[in-house]
This record gives sequence, structure tokens and C-alpha cells, in this order.
Amino acid sequence: MNDERSIREKLATWQPETTPDPYLKQRVLNRVAASGETERAWFRRLWPQWGRFSLAAVAVALVLALASFWVLPSDTHHLDGQLTAQRTRYFLRIDPVARLDAEGARAEPQADPSLIDMLDWMRTNFDLTQDQFVELVKVHQTYSGDLDSLYDRLVELQHSYEGFESQRLHDQSIDFIALYQLLQRRDAVREDAEKTSMALVRQILHVLRPEQRDRFILLLNQAHTPSVAAATPWTPPPTPMPT
Repeated sequence: MNDERSIREKLATWQPETTPDPYLKQRVLNRVAASGETERAWFRRLWPQWGRFSLAAVAVALVLALASFWVLPSDTHHLDGQLTAQRTRYFLRIDPVARLDAEGARAEPQADPSLIDMLDWMRTNFDLTQDQFVELVKVHQTYSGDLDSLYDRLVELQHSYEGFESQRLHDQSIDFIALYQLLQRRDAVREDAEKTSMALVRQILHVLRPEQRDRFILLLNQAHTPSVAAATPWTPPPTPMPT
């Protein structure tokens, strides 16, 4: 009992000694600032890694964009180049005079593509129907033999003319009568070739629809084949009278 009363008396008389801390506010602010600095330090440690990752991602995206910019147009240019080459070979094939001027009197003949392969570019370029394509193949079959024969004759005449030219360059005597006759034969063959080419072009235009015909004439003029281009402007063949 005495112990209990002694404890109660001590509790009743106990006064806590709490000395106020004048720097408590500043300590709290310092603790908050230190905590924020720790978070910022963590972010600064993380940012270089994230920044490197971001820069790498941007670099990869730029490389892919540039690759698509260069690769796709190059493929497109490649296809356009192939189409242009096909068109050029075609227009030279149907114009022996322009073909000789472009290719020269080559010593060894090269294999020419088949008519179907040669006309395949027209199928897509002009959006030909199947009937149109078949009809164009038939038309070209009708004239291809004559055009190839005329080209071969022009090549032979060119070889003969080059023989006279070689004699002139080496100050050798020239048979001018023979040279004159050669030039006469060459002019006659060239005229025959031009007429044959013009006849073929007229048949081609007859198969094509008006919008296709305009495009063909445009490409014909762009091909710089004067013999064939002479067939334009086009006039339709006369319609046979009914019997």
C-alpha cells in the first residue's frame, strides 16, 4: 500500500520538463529537402539510361524512315526503268530505220523477245482486254517478218556503205557509180521500211480505244522514232460498205 501511495504521489507531483526546440521547423524542412534530393538523385541516376534508350529508339526510327524513303523509291525507279527499256525496245522493233540508227550494224545478231513478251508491257500499261491483246499479237505477227527482213537488209547495206567509207578514209580509189547505186538501194529499203512501220501503227491504233490510242501516240512521239511517228495523226480506216 505504501508503495502504491508513493507512486500516486509522485505521479501527482510530476511535471514533464519539455524544453521547446527553436530549430524544430528548420530541421523538418531540412529533412523534407533531403528526402526530395534523394528522389531527384534517383531520377538523375535513372535518366541517363532512359535517355540513352530513348535516343537509341529515335535513331532506329530515323534509320527505318530513311531506309523506306530510299529503298521504296529505288524499287519504283527500277521498275520504271524496266518499263521504259521495254517500251524503247518495242518501238525500235517496229521501226527498222530507227532501230538501225540506235543499235548500228552489229556484227552478231541478238535474240529478240517473242511477240507475247514484247507486247506484255502494253497489256498492263494500256489496260488491254484479252481480245485486244490477242488481236494485237495477230497484227504484229503479220508485220514482224517483213520488219525483221527490212532491218536485216538495212544492216547489210550499212556494212557495204562502211566499206566505201573505209576506202575513203584510207585514200583509196572509190567506185562512185557503185556507191551511188548502193545509196539508191538503201533509200528504197528505208522508204519501204517506213511504209511498213506506218501500216503497222495504223493497224495498232485501230485496235485501241480512243484513250488508249492517245497514250500510244504520246509514247510513240516520246520514243523519237520518226518513221513510225509519221503515221500520226491517225485517221481510222474506211468502214466497208455492207453488201
